[in-house]
Amino acid sequence: MLKLLFHDRGGLDPGQLLREQALVLVATERVLEDQLDAAVGFEDTLVLWRLSVVRAALSFVEALLDRRTVEPIVYRPIGYVGSAHDDLTGMPLQPIADTTGESVVEISEPHRGCLADLDGFSHVWLIAHLHESFGWDATVPTFLDDRRHGTFATRSPHRPNPIGLSLARVVAVREDAVIVDGVDLLDGTPILDIKPFVPLFDTPSDGIRTGWFEGRAERVFVRRSDDRFAMRSRR
Repeated sequence: MLKLLFHDRGGLDPGQLLREQALVLVATERVLEDQLDAAVGFEDTLVLWRLSVVRAALSFVEALLDRRTVEPIVYRPIGYVGSAHDDLTGMPLQPIADTTGESVVEISEPHRGCLADLDGFSHVWLIAHLHESFGWDATVPTFLDDRRHGTFATRSPHRPNPIGLSLARVVAVREDAVIVDGVDLLDGTPILDIKPFVPLFDTPSDGIRTGWFEGRAERVFVRRSDDRFAMRSRR
């Protein structure tokens, strides 16, 4: 902050300073992520605190570089998934290909009142934090094709922000949970939000193109996830 103050008083552009600081913070974040995987006991708590501070600082620096003054982006789970999938290897690639039966989205106590009226919908969007995903690249190998594609043209879990979007059929809504049929999420996956599926809003009526998925999407019923996207906790 002192360096930023001196830059401001001197009428200097702090861009280079911020870019270099961002690189240091990114490197520190990766080191702490590795430490967190191996930490036990109170060390785990300490590393997690350091990682949270570094990520908040990185968000602040990136906001300054973007010429925007915004608070760090922090999302907290509203609940967690209980599913039969405990390993990425062998998992269905999309909810429609899940044949393991029902899963449970346990909702945390402060958010249970938000479930009112949800039982009137047949399907919901589950917005999830893919907590076992780490790292990303501009292109990724794909399960439904034999070549790499741009990350934003895929549904790969390795993304700049590992957010998952799953359409699940609602079986029942309890006071503390949503029972769903068909998920492509690991057991214990944090859920960030639940939104009702509304065909008029969520299904375009014309002009639909599916890019490289054309002629390949049907493979989702016969192909399963493998070890190309290793789980963070099993590196």
